[in-house]
Amino acid sequence: TEAPAEIYNLPVGKLKEGTDADFVLFDSEQEWTVLADDVQSRNSNSPWLGEKLIGKVKATFMGGKNTWSDKDFS
Repeated sequence: TEAPAEIYNLPVGKLKEGTDADFVLFDSEQEWTVLADDVQSRNSNSPWLGEKLIGKVKATFMGGKNTWSDKDFS
């Protein structure tokens, strides 16, 4: 994460003590089909409904605290 942050001159990109620890856990191999319940938007319609995808966000963290987890994340 450090290199992209440096390229765009962002004050982020380091996971170490004293930093904000904003990050995402991503399973790059999970296959899944997009269902209406998966859409996190005011509009439940999506061009991706019914599509099989590879890769899925499992959890998000802001300030080191879990802000969202997939229902099957443990």
